[in-house]
Amino acid sequence: MDRGLLGQIVTPATGNRLKPGRAWCADNAAFSGRYPGDDAYLAWLAARLPSVGDCAVAVAPDIPLDAAATLALSAPMLPRIRALSYPVALCAQDGLEQLDVPWRDFDVLFIAGSTQWKLSAAAAALARDRADAEGWRGEAEGIDLTLTFQRHKRDGARRLSRREPINLGLPRVGGGG
Repeated sequence: MDRGLLGQIVTPATGNRLKPGRAWCADNAAFSGRYPGDDAYLAWLAARLPSVGDCAVAVAPDIPLDAAATLALSAPMLPRIRALSYPVALCAQDGLEQLDVPWRDFDVLFIAGSTQWKLSAAAAALARDRADAEGWRGEAEGIDLTLTFQRHKRDGARRLSRREPINLGLPRVGGGG
């Protein structure tokens, strides 16, 4: 991090401090259940305005795993976060592909949601469609490669978890021999 190769994720719930001159992003702490509320989140962002130029994105509030509830909660906050000069992210949650996505109201689509949904064709299509619409052909190809890699890793882990453990003749923890 001190060499500038790594940024940091900062939330109002963690209390960690920004490292001066380091890339960072503002997360809302919703996944941990510690979102402070809209006004407190905006005040927290406002207190970090001296570092807004180093901020990659400020994540709008979301409801994990629920796209419709996330859109309802985020919609009024997207322009308020942008008004503070932050690039704003919408969290893509399970089912977003079935809704009207307000693409012009945010800067970054953050793929959130369940692991199953993140790795789904629906989530990939959302990301790919946005990349194609913006002319980011290389990004769309990168999305495809990343998802293929993640699926192979997941499938490999599943195969390994189905194997019987090998008995090395070592005693069990707790003396169970």
